[in-house]
Amino acid sequence: MNTEPEQELPDPARDLLAATVRLLSEQQRGEQNRRSSSRVFSAARKKADRQYELELRRQLISSAGIDIEKMEEHQAHNRLTVREHVKRQARDAMAVAAEISKRHVVATAERVTRLQGLTQFGAQATDYDLLKVATSINSSLPGIFRTVPLRTALANVARLKVDMSGEGPFAGSDPPIYVNWHFSYVPRRTGLLNVVSSLLINGFVSVETDPMFLRLANARVWIGAFILVFQSHPTIVGVPVQDDMYFPAVLSDSIITPPGNLEGECRAYPFDAQQTLAYNNQFVVLAGLPVDIVVQVAVDFDETLGHVILDFESSPNYGLNVPFVLAALT
Repeated sequence: MNTEPEQELPDPARDLLAATVRLLSEQQRGEQNRRSSSRVFSAARKKADRQYELELRRQLISSAGIDIEKMEEHQAHNRLTVREHVKRQARDAMAVAAEISKRHVVATAERVTRLQGLTQFGAQATDYDLLKVATSINSSLPGIFRTVPLRTALANVARLKVDMSGEGPFAGSDPPIYVNWHFSYVPRRTGLLNVVSSLLINGFVSVETDPMFLRLANARVWIGAFILVFQSHPTIVGVPVQDDMYFPAVLSDSIITPPGNLEGECRAYPFDAQQTLAYNNQFVVLAGLPVDIVVQVAVDFDETLGHVILDFESSPNYGLNVPFVLAALT
């Protein structure tokens, strides 16, 4: 089994990486453009209806004999209470982040030991290559990484933070945000490729609604993972052959506060995930042509009268880590 860190990429592998990055960028940009069109249309409608809606709301509240100022004062106090709760939970999450990180290191070391044992006890007709260092880590959203992602053996870590609130949906940056870990692999023979990998997440999540009277409020977060496999086309340059596999959501959380409920709801907690990813579509690979194995994480969120925080950055122990990829060729 090959367990050495990848050296500088040869030209064919570098060309495939560039083609894969370009293809993923085009796909992700297309999705963001479609969502952006909806956001622009929605924002224009909201702006046109905003003044009328506020006036109608005040009339309805006044006709019901409700003291608007007192109601808004109550909501402001409740908002401050929720904010303090989120701050306390964020501090608690940082306090346990180091322990979570240690658990991830121990679990990863055990997984790697077992995977390396495949050379002795695995199927003899299978070639195993353990790739410990990503060749590239990039995102669909420029500037999302405030620090350069780490790429070392068993620690390929991306750190990012999403902090969204507003009239939603898709206020600010258009979700989803994609993070891609690329691992380069060259099959020594033609065969069927399967992949095993791992996703480790250490951070803080907060989902909160901040309702208005007679308006529904919601906040939602979702994190999903994919494995994509690309191989250079034997005759067409820049157009790789590809396949992919999606995995159940790593994180899915949402809050809906119905109209008439003035008490916003909130969930804020440390987030610790250890997800095994296994691609078993048996992708046919050709000997000697480079393969780009991509572990992709999608971070999606929306809120209407809500607030979403996904923090995988504020602690040195926070982050999203894809420690390795195991390529199994039969």
